[in-house]
Amino acid sequence: MLQREELLVFSGVEKSFGRQKALHNVSFTISAGQFSVLVGPTSSGKTTILRLSTGVDSPARGSVLLQGRDVRSNHVFALARMGTVFGDTGLDRSRSVRSNLRFAASIYGVRPKSAEARIAALLVRFDLTAKQHDNVGSLGEIGQRLIAVAQAVIHGPRLLLIDAIAHGLDPDARSELAERITRLCTDEEMAVLWASEQADHASTAAKLIVLGRGQVLFDGSPTALLSDTRRDSLSAAVSALVEEQATH
Repeated sequence: MLQREELLVFSGVEKSFGRQKALHNVSFTISAGQFSVLVGPTSSGKTTILRLSTGVDSPARGSVLLQGRDVRSNHVFALARMGTVFGDTGLDRSRSVRSNLRFAASIYGVRPKSAEARIAALLVRFDLTAKQHDNVGSLGEIGQRLIAVAQAVIHGPRLLLIDAIAHGLDPDARSELAERITRLCTDEEMAVLWASEQADHASTAAKLIVLGRGQVLFDGSPTALLSDTRRDSLSAAVSALVEEQATH
């Protein structure tokens, strides 16, 4: 089997805010082309992991590496190789789909000719070519979120970080969004780390990382989690791990 490049590596990461410990000995690896879901209840440490991944915060102990380089001390290098979708921030709903994507390309420094080719490819990928001149606000919930993703990957990053993108979507819509992002991840050999409180859309993930109280409770495939917990749904399996931790 072909060994994929390790893109994002957390090793023994500790992080506290005042007396509140946010992360305790967190270690995991996200590889190229791997769609991973980071799931856990509120205040389990998901947002802290994303902030450390972008270099906004630095760990008290341990290391966070992107392509073998410390994220915090190589901030410019890291940001050039990642995209972020935290909610749907950055969308101007009063402007057209194409206008939003052109603006994102200019922010990332993508040259105009390359930007137009990339925009055309992303519109085809997300079945939005016919909607390219429509205002973003006129799109459905899935369409708006896909435009947010397209903005984040306009420059061809190696790593895509996602948070809160599925809020307000029903389970079927979350699953559709996950399937589209999984295909993007595979086709572009891009690593994806999606933080979520729900696990029902994680069935297509190569890796599922379950957090509880700032600790990694599980790191493996969705199938392995179902087997280990003897539950018939990912949501039930995650709940079982979190409840078990609460009793200890």
